[in-house]
Amino acid sequence: MPVQEPSSYITSRLTLIDLAGSERSKNTHTSGERLKEAGNINKSLMVLGQCIEVMRANQKRVAQSLGPSESQRSDTRDVKKSLAVVPFRHSKLTEILMDYFTGEGRVVSTLRVASLQSMRLTSRRQ
Repeated sequence: MPVQEPSSYITSRLTLIDLAGSERSKNTHTSGERLKEAGNINKSLMVLGQCIEVMRANQKRVAQSLGPSESQRSDTRDVKKSLAVVPFRHSKLTEILMDYFTGEGRVVSTLRVASLQSMRLTSRRQ
């Protein structure tokens, strides 16, 4: 049987990002490369927060431009021209996730929070 060529194909991408090591260096007594890595992770998380904040503000401006009544509505093309630029390129993390935040994918976040017992052990080392 001859193999038929498909007329279209679907491409998928899976991105896994491990943010372990972003703990406070004072509590974990890290130094050297680990300290540098933790600093980079914390910077990336800060930029991620900034990106989310700017996107939310932009969404709010567009929603307000739609207004509840016809007389309060403005042309969304004019509003979109004045939206703030989202700083995706300020960190590697946000650059990698940019497609997901601009509507080209779905985001699922998994979070592990340290148990109370491990927090006690960390705080006793001080």
